Amino acid sequence: MKNKRAPLITGLIAIIFAFACIQSFAAFYGDANRDEKVNSSDARKILRIAAKLDAISENDPVFDICDIDRNGKINSTDARKVLRMAAKLEDLIEIPGDTPTTDEPTSAVTTTAELTTAESTTAAPITAEPTTAVTTTAEPITAEPTTAVTTTAEPTTGESTTVEPTTAEPTTAVTTTAEPTTAESSTAAPTTAEPTTAEPTTAEPTTAEPTTAEPTTAEPTTAEPTTAPAEQPFTDYKVTPAEWANVEWEKYENVYFTLTIPKGWQVEWQGNAQQLYWRVTNPDGDIGLSNLDHRYAAKDIRYMQMGGSDMYLAEGTVREFFETVYSNSTEYFTVKNSTVPDNKEQLQAIRPYTPIRDYQSMYAVFKENGREGEGIYSAVVMESRDVWAGGMNYGMWEINCIFTEWTPLGALVNWQPVLSTVAQSFQYTDYYIQEWRSVLGTNASPEGQTNIGDSVLEAFEERSTADTILQEKRSDMIGEYERVVDNESGDIYRAYNGFLDDIGSEQTRYTPITDDQYAEGFVGWIDKP
Repeated sequence: MKNKRAPLITGLIAIIFAFACIQSFAAFYGDANRDEKVNSSDARKILRIAAKLDAISENDPVFDICDIDRNGKINSTDARKVLRMAAKLEDLIEIPGDTPTTDEPTSAVTTTAELTTAESTTAAPITAEPTTAVTTTAEPITAEPTTAVTTTAEPTTGESTTVEPTTAEPTTAVTTTAEPTTAESSTAAPTTAEPTTAEPTTAEPTTAEPTTAEPTTAEPTTAEPTTAPAEQPFTDYKVTPAEWANVEWEKYENVYFTLTIPKGWQVEWQGNAQQLYWRVTNPDGDIGLSNLDHRYAAKDIRYMQMGGSDMYLAEGTVREFFETVYSNSTEYFTVKNSTVPDNKEQLQAIRPYTPIRDYQSMYAVFKENGREGEGIYSAVVMESRDVWAGGMNYGMWEINCIFTEWTPLGALVNWQPVLSTVAQSFQYTDYYIQEWRSVLGTNASPEGQTNIGDSVLEAFEERSTADTILQEKRSDMIGEYERVVDNESGDIYRAYNGFLDDIGSEQTRYTPITDDQYAEGFVGWIDKP
């Protein structure tokens, strides 16, 4: 009997060896360890790569194998995919054209030995599909047929009751891979009867599926930390440019002058080359500027009472003039600071016949019609005439270049650049200049009368910075704002309270402003969407 089996066994081994030599082994996406199987160890390796615990180059061949979703990066999605494949929840994805060679038969023999001895522990991921089991078991037999017989004989030590272990074990090798060859050996009836007892060993691992426990423990421990929402920049806010930082300009012109004004603002004017008045305001009228060529005030109150003037100035100063003008129209008008502009000599050259007594620009706060405001007020006081008769002075003060600009309280620091642009854009037309020279009989130019840009700016800069800072802080507190600076652009914004807490201390783009920066104004708001 043994003599008859020997040629048969030898023939079967030869057929298996030939079949394995021409058979290529399959490679699968997710096989990070390159051991021709996909299990939880591959998932753990990919998770470590995704979590930046292990480094891998994009040029490394393993990178393409681990990038299962083919998006150019290895992340937790790839790791979860491998876990599901290892747990048999998804089919393996074979890499086309990847045919690992059988250059190392000894390692393949070791793999086979593990499968035959461990049965349901390490072999489960592979034996879930019989076709893959055929491939993996064919490898060790082609490497060393004799060694395969020797290694598979080890399990017979556990089955010591069998008298002929050598005949039982080769048949298990035949049943795992060489089922197709049984058709060629139809005469070997005894051998086909014995392998049937070995078939349950390949069927058992498919039902046990012990590897399903591995994904449940691996997934929550390392998969989730790869997605770090806390590291994402906070973007749940919107930036709205302020009106003064987003002005659309348009040109205004009439027969006497031209101006550049914000779109939607109104211009009022009256007079002629002897006396011209103009005024520019926003639609609400609470922001604007105006200019008046000149005005007169009586030096003696009795002369005003006689109808010689509509205004009386005892001291004849710029401050007295403006306090008198606004005494009837405002609840209060308080001058906070004053300065003497530097173009006094230019005005003296324009009106050489009249000495300039006082020239000032002032910063003041006021309350009008229930609304608080602030502004810059400038003028020139000139000694027009001094006439005495019967003990009464019939003389007059002449107040020239009367310029004002105003905004709601706390807004001047923001609107000042816009108002300054409007003031400096003022230009007389050629028609006005011709009439002015004709009236006065001079070749001088009237343009110097409106050289107010520098003087206004000086008065604005001379205002009390400390008062402005306190005023701006008070305004922020009432409105529940906090002020921040955009370190990329240098712009200052008024943000909702808690904005800096929301974006976190890790970012460096937005930071709190210093006290001095409260005097610079802001260019927009940062609000919640």
